[in-house]
Amino acid sequence: MDLKDARTVRDLIHEIYVIDLIIISLILVPILFAPWLITLNSLAVENSLKTTAFIVFILFYIIGILIMKLVDPPEEKQRRAVRHIIVRLNKMDGNRASFNRIRSTVNKEYDDAFLRKLIDINPGVLGTVSIRSAGSHVEGITLVKEDLGDSEQKVAST
Repeated sequence: MDLKDARTVRDLIHEIYVIDLIIISLILVPILFAPWLITLNSLAVENSLKTTAFIVFILFYIIGILIMKLVDPPEEKQRRAVRHIIVRLNKMDGNRASFNRIRSTVNKEYDDAFLRKLIDINPGVLGTVSIRSAGSHVEGITLVKEDLGDSEQKVAST
């Protein structure tokens, strides 16, 4: 398993519904504990120690799942946000939207500072744009288009 696979598993656990995680855990725990049980049996360990080992195993499993479920590193949150914004912008006419529109269609928790930071750390993907809304101009976000013959990137026209 490489780092990309581990991130995929963490993302899956982070985004999965709790009830689905419980059902999957009920299937996985016996499969994951079986090698430990075989090892304990081969060492002729008494049953009370096997029970203690199983309880410790379950506690570590639950703690690990909770950490993966609840802890959201900022870099991962930003990576997911960029992915969600790109999908949304690709569906919109002109591949651009105001910050308010992104909040209303993607995630209401994305404040202006967070969206500007996403643009700053992903300049090859996202750019700023001024969008006319109700007679005034508001700050927005757009997909950056690459000119195939050039290494410099251009912002989609507004």
